[in-house]
Amino acid sequence: MCGCRSCLKSNQQRTHESPCRKHLGELSLMRGQFRQAVSDFEQALQTEPKSATARSGLGASLLALGHYQQAIRELEEALRIDPAYVNARLNLARALGAKGDLAGATAELETVLKQKPNNAEAQSGLGFVYFTQRRYDQALLHYQEAARLRPEDADVQTYLGTLLAMQGDFSGAIKAFEESLKLNPNNDVVRGYLARARAALAPKR
Repeated sequence: MCGCRSCLKSNQQRTHESPCRKHLGELSLMRGQFRQAVSDFEQALQTEPKSATARSGLGASLLALGHYQQAIRELEEALRIDPAYVNARLNLARALGAKGDLAGATAELETVLKQKPNNAEAQSGLGFVYFTQRRYDQALLHYQEAARLRPEDADVQTYLGTLLAMQGDFSGAIKAFEESLKLNPNNDVVRGYLARARAALAPKR
């Protein structure tokens, strides 16, 4: 985080010429203030049009607002500036997936894994794409890897449990659902999945 004075000013003290507009955009994005983030990043790009960081931040903000086509355009531009920008590529995959371009999303996620084989987000992203396409064996492989890399992700544990249950591995499914509930105890949907997996293992009378 930038430590200069402009970045420490309140929103009322923001100025168009601020050299820290990009950092203010990052702060707005982290706070969930997506419209403000769009404004910040657009102003940053007026003075730094070749900033991959600002371009990617703008794309991420537009993605959060549901403006998928605009997000794709900005994220593709960020990657033209810096092809190795992993976060931009992950967000591009999300935007493409949201638009229904699963082939495009898959290609971007596979590119990330070529750069960073241990990227948990790319692993879970591919798992979700394959799950959506009903390619369950491939989805399971990626969710298993994502769970290894990021065991603290409740959603990953839930998808892993679901896929294991679909394959008849109810013991594995129970373990994954229990882990998911440790991370998110108030998820009644997962609690129902766990109950069904336990029932499937119960002795038949």
